[in-house]
Amino acid sequence: MKLLIISLLVTGMILPCSSFGYELDKQKEALNLIVITAKELCENVPLSGGTEGVQLTGEAKAKVSGIVKKLADLGLEGAVKYESNEYEGVLQEDLAVIVNKSANCKMDVWKDLQDKLVLPPEPISSMKNSEALIKDQNPTDIEIQSIELKEFWGIDEPYVVAVVKNDSTVSAKNVTVTFWKGADQEIISTDSIHKQYHISNLRIRAGEEHDFPIAPLSKYVQEISESSSPEDLVDFTVPNEDKLPFALQEKLCGKLKNQSCRFDSFTKGTFVQFKYETIFDDSVTKTTSFSNTFLDGDVRVY
Repeated sequence: MKLLIISLLVTGMILPCSSFGYELDKQKEALNLIVITAKELCENVPLSGGTEGVQLTGEAKAKVSGIVKKLADLGLEGAVKYESNEYEGVLQEDLAVIVNKSANCKMDVWKDLQDKLVLPPEPISSMKNSEALIKDQNPTDIEIQSIELKEFWGIDEPYVVAVVKNDSTVSAKNVTVTFWKGADQEIISTDSIHKQYHISNLRIRAGEEHDFPIAPLSKYVQEISESSSPEDLVDFTVPNEDKLPFALQEKLCGKLKNQSCRFDSFTKGTFVQFKYETIFDDSVTKTTSFSNTFLDGDVRVY
């Protein structure tokens, strides 16, 4: 985050050359203070309820007053404005709403404070550059982590499940994932398991995983390979997965000692489409696939 802030200052602001060094140091100090304050407010959830709704606690209000004074002492005009009781109260109310409702608290608090206390009014083009920099340094990308067989209560056979992970630094919103056999044949199960996990307004936070059940094993195999039975589906491989040589052979034949093992297999692909929104309200559609390995006949050990 600190590197992002420093880059933002260098790229997103244009200052007169004569005062550049001094102004840059002042901005760095101010934004570092804001990072600390955002961390303290969001991690401790300093809220209290009352007749007027959710408010910051006394300790949290003191933190806000403290950072306003420190930034005002640095000569930042935005902070000087918020030193007055009237404006400081408005700032505290705004922060209480953010801390209470935001799913991306630290970034939202940081942005709110830097907009109000640090950055002077800028031309529209400059603000767009700043926003673009934040977006560029926080790409939102979700991937299939693994395909697994999982047991669910009320279902008498394993369920094929795609475990999807958000490896980004920010949340992905309104995530939907669909699975296809070919370009126009969607694989979908209408049971309660599917409905329980494929939910509307789904948010996958940074670093977190979510299970997307595809179908019960027998239904899934029927969709992918009509000529095979459930026990013939022996392996899944997701993109960029590193597998050891002969991993499938060891899985099917076990560890052999002075023996040989033969089997035939074939693969069928499952196509996947992700749709989600970023915290910057961009809409993303992304396609990928994974492979299903089926055993063709018996495993022969001799």
